Amino acid sequence: MSKTPVMKYFICAFIDLLGAKDKIFQESFIIGVAELHKLLLESPMYTQHVFHARVFSDNVVIACEVGDNINRAVHTVTSLSGSFIWEAFIRTKCLVRGGIAYDQLLIDGSVVIGPALSRAYDIESRQAIYPRIVIDEEIVQKLLGSKEPDQSSFYAHFHELGSMSRDFDGRVYVKPYHLFQRYYNSETADSHNIIQFNKYSAIFDEMVQEAKRNARILQKYAWWAKQMNKVFKEVGMTKRLRVLPLYDGVD
Repeated sequence: MSKTPVMKYFICAFIDLLGAKDKIFQESFIIGVAELHKLLLESPMYTQHVFHARVFSDNVVIACEVGDNINRAVHTVTSLSGSFIWEAFIRTKCLVRGGIAYDQLLIDGSVVIGPALSRAYDIESRQAIYPRIVIDEEIVQKLLGSKEPDQSSFYAHFHELGSMSRDFDGRVYVKPYHLFQRYYNSETADSHNIIQFNKYSAIFDEMVQEAKRNARILQKYAWWAKQMNKVFKEVGMTKRLRVLPLYDGVD
C-alpha cells in the first residue's frame, strides 16, 4: 500500500528568472537552468539538511521542512536562495525575483502544492517588485520571537553579516551570497575579487545594453547595481557597476 502524502509546515521560496521569455529558445540558457538545479542538489547543505529543489521552466522552488527548528529551515532556504542569485546571474545572465513564505506544503515526488507555495508566489509577484527575494514579515517576526537556542545570534548573523537586509520600503530581502563574500578573509581576496568583478561587470554591461534604454528595465538594474555596489564597498573594492543615465554607480 502506498504511503499517503502529508501536509507539513515548510519554509518555501518561489524564485523567477527575470527576462527568461527572451532567452527560452537559447540552448545556453536551458543548459544554464539545468546546471542551477544540479548545483542546488550538490550543495553541501543537501547532506546537512533535508530540502527540496524543483525547477519548472524559468521558475524554481526551494523548500525546507520546519519541524521543531524554524531557524534551521530559514537558514537553509535563505542561504540556498542567496547563492542561487549569484549563480543564476553567471550561468543564465538573468536577475531573479522571488518570495519566501512559511506555511503548509505538500511536496512529494513531482507534486508541489499548498499555501506555502501560493504565499511565496504572491510575495514574488506583488511585493518583490525589484530583482530581490523578499522574506515574508511573518518569518522575520518568528525569528525575533523564537525561543529556540541561539536565536539572537542567529538573527544578528543573518541580518548584519550576510543573508538578509531590510530595504528602503521596509521589506526584508535575501542578500546574495556570492564569491566576493566567500573570499572576504582570503589572502587572495583582492586579486580574486577583481577577476570576479570584471566577469560580473562584463555580463551586467551586456544586459544594460540589451535593455536599449528601456526605463522600466533600467530602473530594476539600477536598484540591483546599488545593492551590489554596497557589497563591493564592504570588501574594499573601488570599482562600481553603472547604469547610465539613471544611476552613476558611485556611493
